[in-house]
Amino acid sequence: MKLKSILLLAILITSFGMSVAAGDIDTDGWTIPDCDAIKGTISVTYTSDDGATVFDPKPGEAEVATPGLVTLDADNTLMTAIYDGYGIEIFRSEDAGCTWTEIELPHMRTFLHLTAAPGGVVYAWYDTQQILFRIEGDRATLLESPDYIYGMAADPNDAMHIRFGGTDCQLYESFDGGATFSPIGKPATVYLNTLAVDFSPHDWDCVYCGTKGAWRSTDAGNSWERIDPFDWADGDIVYSFAFSPDDPQRVWARATLNTNSIRSREILVSSDAGRSFTGVVDEDDSAIDQYGRVRDVILTNWLPLAPLPGLPDVLYFPSGSFNNERGSDLYRYDARLDELTVKHVSDNFEDISSIVFHPADPSLMYLGVQSVHPKATNPGIEETAEVELVSTYPNPFNPVANISFRLANASHVRLDIYNLMGQKVATLLNANLGAGEHTVSWDGSKVASGVYVYRLEAGDTVRSEKMILLK
Repeated sequence: MKLKSILLLAILITSFGMSVAAGDIDTDGWTIPDCDAIKGTISVTYTSDDGATVFDPKPGEAEVATPGLVTLDADNTLMTAIYDGYGIEIFRSEDAGCTWTEIELPHMRTFLHLTAAPGGVVYAWYDTQQILFRIEGDRATLLESPDYIYGMAADPNDAMHIRFGGTDCQLYESFDGGATFSPIGKPATVYLNTLAVDFSPHDWDCVYCGTKGAWRSTDAGNSWERIDPFDWADGDIVYSFAFSPDDPQRVWARATLNTNSIRSREILVSSDAGRSFTGVVDEDDSAIDQYGRVRDVILTNWLPLAPLPGLPDVLYFPSGSFNNERGSDLYRYDARLDELTVKHVSDNFEDISSIVFHPADPSLMYLGVQSVHPKATNPGIEETAEVELVSTYPNPFNPVANISFRLANASHVRLDIYNLMGQKVATLLNANLGAGEHTVSWDGSKVASGVYVYRLEAGDTVRSEKMILLK
């Protein structure tokens, strides 16, 4: 099954299923998975040595994204949301991740994030849209959201009590499982391009909103304060926050900072409950993997950040290959030691789009895989042209973005721009090109501010990535 949708690489929100309820799982009944094979999905694997070895699901003829992955409060139960280019699929495992069965959903060409609630209830939501499901067992109920959803949390004591963050960081609350919502508090900003609203697992009245700049509320949105060093005037972009499950003071962030007109993609950390942040990892950093190879850090916009339970100073995050075709890497950063280490996970996985920890043993991590496919080629068959070194600059942009790429061989190339609804906005290129470097510009002056995705196709190679238009 060949991926046809441009939404494959839209990796969103780092919380990927993390919710206030997630910390209340009873771990007594959880066992370590012991699989001869992972059955039912090629999109979830696990590792117990920081990614040095993984239990490879059998590679298939498919490319997928796995934006949703959560553990539930029933023994050995997980749920995952998978997007394969044709639509979304929800799978459930009740044997600690060895066997997965599908839950029926109405067909839609989108991707869903998951938020766990008590009693085995899961909320599935489409980031930046108004699509929302409540899943109970194998039954999914379609709900109506009053606003776009940028992050969600569930009451750890009541599965029907949920909150989400919407446009301008406005919060909404429901006491009936999402059947009705009411706004609470007030917006943090009138800036329309909210990117993430993340709730602290220690106190869901404490909310963080990432956009152009960042805001923090400790009273459920009734008042907001700007977070240092994220400067709205400089155009700093904050994509997500992640929280240590053990230490309320330790908060992580993924942002792109603009200092003296130099843009820097960074991971930052706070030791004062998110009042201020300090940069700790950026794309100038690298580490040596278990094979002695230097692995440069690549920080995508919506990067999964996974704070390690039990060790508040430790953060895991992936670095993938959809631009570089290098396989997937898993980094471990220890803030106490200021130490960055890396393991090369797999050549079959192009990226890791979600990370969760085994509730009884956090040394075991479940990984939601991005783009699983076999790397073997057929002898005697000439390789098709490959796209190398795709980059978009500036990103964010206003109003012109430049998309640069290099072809290994002459090929017919098509370059399209889509919005997040999957609607084609523009076709920039549809022509035969020679090998070498090429640059194509897109003028977004006639479209609204927001997130767009380019889809670059050359031969059998497809590359996609988000672009943010900020006017």
